[in-house]
Amino acid sequence: MRSILITGSTRGLGLNHVYYLSKEGYNIALVDLSESACNVYGEVSSIKKLLEELNSTGTKNAFYKCDLTDYKATKMTFNKIFKDFKELHGCVFNAGGDVAGNSKKADGGKPKNNNLDISIKDNEIIMDRNYLTCFNSIKAITPLLKKQKYGSIVTTSSMNANQGIDSEISYSIAKTAVAQLTRAAAVSLRNFNVTVNSIAPGGTLT
Repeated sequence: MRSILITGSTRGLGLNHVYYLSKEGYNIALVDLSESACNVYGEVSSIKKLLEELNSTGTKNAFYKCDLTDYKATKMTFNKIFKDFKELHGCVFNAGGDVAGNSKKADGGKPKNNNLDISIKDNEIIMDRNYLTCFNSIKAITPLLKKQKYGSIVTTSSMNANQGIDSEISYSIAKTAVAQLTRAAAVSLRNFNVTVNSIAPGGTLT
């Protein structure tokens, strides 16, 4: 049975990835900022109930709390996941969002000014939440995938990365950086039988 690591996995796109892959028979390592991020929008009542639902299919699933903007914590968490699951066939690096504030629920809402007038602090938060989480994730997982000599990585960019956006400027810049990071990582890892690709969704009903 194959195993997948998914970040930002307890709500939105990440949660939908989890449900789809679970139905396809994959074991899933769910990674998110906190246990409470899942119920901000009422999608999941608790991590415990989510895992019970997933495990009822006969697959192996586990939740790992991690602030992916912290590289040391990311590396430690991914090493634990690799130890628990023995191998990883794929990674979906989905964590992100156009959300201001440092709440552990990631429920701060959009920045007050979401254009060139965005505050320096909000710009840094959104860049970190989208680009840095992806960079840290790829950097932390690379030695593990190189060692097993196979695997797939899928990053989450955005259609906003392909055009000038006035109303979500920091988010679109961060997602453009994710796209370029994906290209660079694909070149770096191709000789290790590891593929790196990206999706660039628009607004998605989840």
